[in-house]
Amino acid sequence: MEQKEPMGTRRAVYAHATIGREGLANRLYPWGRAELFCRHHQAAMLAPRWVRLKLGPLLRGDRDKRFYVGQFGNHGYVAGLKKWWILKTARIIDEKSFRPEMLGESRRPLVVDFSGMTGEFATLWGSQEYLYSRLLSILSPAARQMFAQTAIDWQIGLHVRRTDMPVMTAGAQAASFAAQPEAWFTGVLRKLRAAAGWTVPARIFTDARANDLPLLSQEPAVSIGPAMPAVVDLLLMSRSRVLITSGKSTFSHWAVFFGQMASVWYPGMRRIIPPDQPQRSLETDESGNLIDSSAVDLHAVLEAKR
Repeated sequence: MEQKEPMGTRRAVYAHATIGREGLANRLYPWGRAELFCRHHQAAMLAPRWVRLKLGPLLRGDRDKRFYVGQFGNHGYVAGLKKWWILKTARIIDEKSFRPEMLGESRRPLVVDFSGMTGEFATLWGSQEYLYSRLLSILSPAARQMFAQTAIDWQIGLHVRRTDMPVMTAGAQAASFAAQPEAWFTGVLRKLRAAAGWTVPARIFTDARANDLPLLSQEPAVSIGPAMPAVVDLLLMSRSRVLITSGKSTFSHWAVFFGQMASVWYPGMRRIIPPDQPQRSLETDESGNLIDSSAVDLHAVLEAKR
């Protein structure tokens, strides 16, 4: 049984996000919970280890190698030898084992470790703006400059996930780990533009190789974003007014979480983000037809032609 520690002089308390080797979006869940813990308990945070070598993207020749080199700094974090010493000398507990009384007097530092996707957004709702600002603050200078200098000249964003997922055939039912066909993205884009009444500019965010998206590339007023650091792509995606999602991808989920925009989902993949505005998560049929296009006033969401 956990013994209560006497209250008194506050002990040194730290949060540590164990973010593993998963993709960036999956890593953001423990990072976000750790950030909110620090905010609530006035704790310090140990610098996450964002850079890790992964062989899969290298072997597949992916456009995004998912190493995250040069994308993050340690602004506001405890790093270097001090971090190493804390992890060597502190008492380390899992986030589920934490109790407020543990903040009491003790000579030994306490590290609360956060890992995995437990609860996903359940404990993060209402903190979108804070976590967005924190993510911006820990960008490397180069990544921050890329984000700041990119003109937002689109309203519809398309997140087309490709290289690490098999692609469903046109008209297929949702699979547990598969990406939507290009024809679906094209169909949704056309339906959104028809509902808006004009050729709304769109940008594709993708890990697809060059010439892998022939249908979308032929659509008018569509640009394919240049190769950017993953975190910059995520932040730029969140600036879309409507996001056509890769439904199984947590990268799409985080963009909608941050942007709180209207989002479009393949049938069987719909996520209600945010949970108190289900009408903003639009589902389609397998061809990209909006099932309930009246749920969102697309004329209001997509600005009139400028």
